[in-house]
Amino acid sequence: MNIYEPQGKSRRGSKYVLAVQDCLTKYSLAIPLKDQTA
Repeated sequence: MNIYEPQGKSRRGSKYVLAVQDCLTKYSLAIPLKDQTA
């Protein structure tokens, strides 16, 4: 699980990307986030 901060914001206001990958199946998700709080 990693949080990336790309340059700028998206059109919907998301600034960060939460990247999650299952170790067994290698299934990946990228979830847009507006901030890094829980």
